[in-house]
Amino acid sequence: MAMVGFNDSALINTDSYGDIVGRFSESALSTSDSYSTYRDNPTTVEDPLSRAKSLITGGARVIGTDELLTAHAQLKQYSNGLTRAAVKAWEEGEIILLYANDPKQSMIELVPFLTIRSGGKYTGYIFMNKWIGKPRQPDRLGTTLSINSSYLHDLLVGSLVARAIRSDYHRLVSSPYLESMLMRLYTEFAWRLLVRRFGIGADKVAGDTVKYYLNRFFTEKVFESKSSPEDIETLTKKHYRFIDPMKSDEMTRAYNEASPNGLIELLALISKLADTLAGLTFPIFMNSWMDYYYPPAYLAMDNVDYLIFMITTLKNVSGICNYLASDIVKDAKGIRTFDEELLKLIQ
Repeated sequence: MAMVGFNDSALINTDSYGDIVGRFSESALSTSDSYSTYRDNPTTVEDPLSRAKSLITGGARVIGTDELLTAHAQLKQYSNGLTRAAVKAWEEGEIILLYANDPKQSMIELVPFLTIRSGGKYTGYIFMNKWIGKPRQPDRLGTTLSINSSYLHDLLVGSLVARAIRSDYHRLVSSPYLESMLMRLYTEFAWRLLVRRFGIGADKVAGDTVKYYLNRFFTEKVFESKSSPEDIETLTKKHYRFIDPMKSDEMTRAYNEASPNGLIELLALISKLADTLAGLTFPIFMNSWMDYYYPPAYLAMDNVDYLIFMITTLKNVSGICNYLASDIVKDAKGIRTFDEELLKLIQ
């Protein structure tokens, strides 16, 4: 399985919109366990990427600032640089909002946005049917559609950051702050589910080991760190409280021998750490993930673009992802500078 997170994650790599689906099969998102398992499920009526192709090539209308005047005006009042950059990208057509003409053909919530390369240019597409209110009579500003400005804010920022990552991934992996912050939040998101579903919290040694495995997988496979193996080991073991040096070496060897390439392999490895985790499977974990964090966060476990989007929505408590998990983000040490660090990816 290809490593996920860097090589065109959340990116349709195409110089011709007519070849979107064929070229996308080469991208990392198409080989991520979270996406491919959903795509290949017998109950899935249509590959979301096929639906994206039909929407982008004419099955949806483009929603401009003139149709969301109220929300646009509210976002224009924000003073922070990240929001301003996101709104500007929408105004200049670098981010395009799509509204399916036939609601039955709208994009599933699991894929809130995609980034497409065409002719060397990166464009963000946000699928809006879930978030925009039904057409109604124009208000005093002439607006015919409605949207919660918090939703629009987070969707625009998520797409903006995804475009920046695709344009220059080196900036992301060159940020020690983002490497550490994203790793810690990623692991805390997964840890909360394991505690809620399997009650693993009381087993301190297993807990330290689970977090190490999650840290390693995120850093190497999702983030695709360019740090040295020694620095990765140091970073991913900083949380250790109940594991002595001998046990630490044992856990490193066990992870290296298993060398999980995807979520399915990672969860299979974690399931062997304690009797309480014996029932852990990929379907159980991902269903629990979607139920707790909500569908727009589904792809965050093995795609860094969507992880950043998930964190943004929880930090802002917009409601796109479950607000009950916002404490994970708000309590993270150093989170106050998160937007500032994301802005460095744009500038």
